[in-house]
Amino acid sequence: MRARGASAKKGREVLGAAGPDAAVAGARAVVGLYGDPTISWSVVLEVEVARPVVAAQVSARARALVEQQPAFGRAPAVQRFPGRALEEVRGRFADTAYADHAPLLRIAVDEPGTTLVLAAHHGVVDALGLVATLNHLLGTGLTSEARGVSALAAGEPFLARAAHRLGEAVTRPPSRFRASPQPRTGGSRGPDPGDWLVGTDVSGAALSTASLVRATGRALQQWNHGSDRRPVVLAVGASRRTRGEPLRPDRATAYLRIELPDDATPEQVARQLRETLPEPDFPVTRGLGLGPLLTRALASRLGATALVSNLGRLADDGAVLRTRFWPAASGPCGVAVGLSTVGTASTLTVRARRTAFDRSAAESLLGLVRDGLAPGTGGDQ
Repeated sequence: MRARGASAKKGREVLGAAGPDAAVAGARAVVGLYGDPTISWSVVLEVEVARPVVAAQVSARARALVEQQPAFGRAPAVQRFPGRALEEVRGRFADTAYADHAPLLRIAVDEPGTTLVLAAHHGVVDALGLVATLNHLLGTGLTSEARGVSALAAGEPFLARAAHRLGEAVTRPPSRFRASPQPRTGGSRGPDPGDWLVGTDVSGAALSTASLVRATGRALQQWNHGSDRRPVVLAVGASRRTRGEPLRPDRATAYLRIELPDDATPEQVARQLRETLPEPDFPVTRGLGLGPLLTRALASRLGATALVSNLGRLADDGAVLRTRFWPAASGPCGVAVGLSTVGTASTLTVRARRTAFDRSAAESLLGLVRDGLAPGTGGDQ
C-alpha cells in the first residue's frame, strides 16, 4: 500500500508539472475571452538608446523585476544578436507562443548595445506597462503624456454589452481589410502563422490619436476600394492610468470602440474619442465554457476592423532616442496600428497577419495610414 501511495503521489507531481506555470495560466486567462487562440498575444517594443547598455546589467535588473512582479513568471535570459538580425528577432518575439513553462518577458540586445527588443504577453502588461518594464531594465524615466480614461466607467455591465455585441455580430459585423491575393503560406503545412511587423518614420506629422484613427479608417476605404459597406469599427487602446503618474509594469488597459463615418472630420473623431465610454473589462477566464466557445465561433464577425494604439509622447532625459511599438493583431485579416513618439522622433507601425497578407501588402497598408496622417513624413524603417 505504501508503494502504491508513493506512486500515486509521484503521478500527481508529474501531472502538475505537465500543466503551465501559474503565471502563464494567469496571462492566458486574462485574454481567454478575446476570442483568438491562434495568436501569441505578444506585444513588442523596440528601442534605440543614446548610450550602449550592458547586457549583464539588463539581465540582473530583469531578475530583480521578476522577483518584484511574479506575474512575469520565470526570469528571461537576455539574448544578444548582430544588428543584421534585428528583423528576425523582432518577428520571433512577436510570433512565438508563450509555452507552458516559458518566461512571459523577452529581452534581446544587439551587439553594439544600442538597440533593445522587448516583448511580453499582453495578459501581463499593456503598451505603457511595457514602457515601464523598459524603465526598470535601463534605469530610464520614460513617462507618457497620454490622457487616459482613469475617471471613466464602462457604459454598461459586461454581460449586457456582450449581448449587444453578439447581436451586432449577426446583423452588422464590422468591415475587414480585404486579404491580399497571395498571402504567405507554409506550403504543404497550410497558412503560415504569425505577423508582418513594419514601421516608418512620421516625425512632423499630425500625431494625435484622432488623426491616427481617421487615417486608419481612410486606409481601409482605400484598400477595399469603397466596396465594403459594413461599418468601420476601430478598437482604440487606452489606459486607465492617470496622466503623469509613474508608469508601472502592469496592465491597466481599456478599449474604446469607435464606429467611424465615411466622411468623418478630425474634429468629429476627436469628439467621438472624448465622448465614448470605455468598453467593460473582460472577465478572466481559462478559455473554457460557453463564452469562449461563442467568441471563437463568431470570430469572423466579432471584434473590430483594426486595433489602434498611440503611446503618446514619451518624455525622457535623452537616454532613449526612438521607440517602435507593435500591438497584437487578432481576428481574421487582423491589422493593428501603433504610434509612439520620443522627443521629435515619431514612428508609425503596422502589424498584419501573414495568413491574410503578404509583406508587400503590409507595407502598402502602412503607406496608406502614413499618407492619411499628414504631409512631411519620412522614409520607411
